[in-house]
Amino acid sequence: MPRSSRWLGRAIAPIVIALAAAALVACNGGDEAPPPSGATLAERWIRAGEENTAGVAVYERALPPYLVDLLNPDADADTPPEDLVAFPVHPDGELLGSYVLRRPDGSQIAWLFYDVPSNSMGDVMATVTDQLDTSPWQVVSQSGSRSNRLIAFESTRTEDITGNAIAERTPDTADFTITVERGDEEVALTIPRTAAVPQIEAAFNDALVVEDVFPGFARSAGLQQDDRVIRVGETEVSTRQGLQRALEALAAEEPVVSLLYLIQFAPPLQAETPPFVPAEGLALPADFPALEVWQPFQLDSFESTQDPSGDYYFAAMFTPDTPTSAANQVRDALESAGWEITSDEAAGFGTSLEFAHADDELVGFVSIDQSGLDDTLTQVLVQIQTGTTGPN
Repeated sequence: MPRSSRWLGRAIAPIVIALAAAALVACNGGDEAPPPSGATLAERWIRAGEENTAGVAVYERALPPYLVDLLNPDADADTPPEDLVAFPVHPDGELLGSYVLRRPDGSQIAWLFYDVPSNSMGDVMATVTDQLDTSPWQVVSQSGSRSNRLIAFESTRTEDITGNAIAERTPDTADFTITVERGDEEVALTIPRTAAVPQIEAAFNDALVVEDVFPGFARSAGLQQDDRVIRVGETEVSTRQGLQRALEALAAEEPVVSLLYLIQFAPPLQAETPPFVPAEGLALPADFPALEVWQPFQLDSFESTQDPSGDYYFAAMFTPDTPTSAANQVRDALESAGWEITSDEAAGFGTSLEFAHADDELVGFVSIDQSGLDDTLTQVLVQIQTGTTGPN
């Protein structure tokens, strides 16, 4: 059987969304100017790896307009406003914006981004814990490290609503300065700050003399081999530990805590499942084995892997021809292309073929049968790999 994730029923693992309180901008429409790159990149990042029917929306300084409906799946037009569940957020939080991802199965994920003016993550999360441990919410776990705090919570009214609240430091300044000794001079270098606790991409000896400079922002800012770091901002440093403490102190000085609420809604499917239609405009790569054999069929998905252990190829295709007609077409095309058919067996109303190409040390298997997704189509599943026996 093919090992492709789709055809084995394995969902593609969702892309893990990195924790970042990036600036959010609205998705504009109509005659307004196109959205800046921040909104576009956020939308593309969330959408990566999702089905093409997944819905993504990005809102600037606004909550998702139907968040109240997600929080109250059983409410209707007659539900009194006082009976509607609201989501509690930190009272001092400034809303930066939100994302929403709606998957085809009806589940949804909302990301709500806030900035809280505070230099204490502990104080911020103490308030959040109190809010999320009050009915109709309850805290189920907490964790923390030097870089972030996390609270897992759930609704007490429905098991379909769960989430996390995450607090972390984000850089509040665009850059930071280090001072180095270079020969008889002191040279100040301004380095872009891309982390709450920035790293200097270099190797130092115990006296903070640069032994090597790696690709990164420090090199671009002018850091050189044999420079000796003597200061981070206004803080004098003389050891590697002192340098790290000075870099860590930059995060401790931040006046704002980034607070992210990630809420997952997993209700039953609330939309009719659309009918299956094969993909349009998809083509096999030019190096796919026996390419001319498969080109007459409508390609729905494929994968290929090349590594030292061998090559692997898979394709799922469809045709309006009958299984018998499609099988005859594949047999003739394989033989014309120089492949040897090593096994030819009936499988119900379909056909299974095994084939090999000695010159390329490739073996293959193709299953041709009525599609389980649309009984007016014939499904052609092919698997080819390096080896001397047929694919498993």
